[in-house]
Amino acid sequence: MEAAGDLIIRKVDSKIGEDIIAAAVIRDRSFQNLLIQALNNPEYNQVIRENEALFRRSMIQYGAILIQPELRAVKGLAESLAEIGVVLIKQAAGIDLPLEQATRIAEYGLKKSIQLCANDYLGEIRKTIEKLRLELKNRNIKY
Repeated sequence: MEAAGDLIIRKVDSKIGEDIIAAAVIRDRSFQNLLIQALNNPEYNQVIRENEALFRRSMIQYGAILIQPELRAVKGLAESLAEIGVVLIKQAAGIDLPLEQATRIAEYGLKKSIQLCANDYLGEIRKTIEKLRLELKNRNIKY
């Protein structure tokens, strides 16, 4: 659903892929500390520190997919989601799902998700942005 939402956002903000890449590239180690502080759970601190660089690299790849023309972006996201899904299904259920089949399922899911969310997704995103702005203001955080 989230990837479908990003494809919906892309229709009104064609630079979303570039913005995701830029955010991942310019983010420094201080962001880890912000996450740790925000989550306020010492059990997560080491996981955050160990996985932040991996997450940034995956966001660069994700942004690069969103830069592609629409059909290629859908296929690229489907392939990416399928790769993750195949691993998770194997770990959780011990089932070997062929990557090609998983990719077809993921592409179908993306397209259906876009259909289901297209009419109201952007309105909900706008509400979320306004709520976030209010929270930042209430906490005296400049953005």
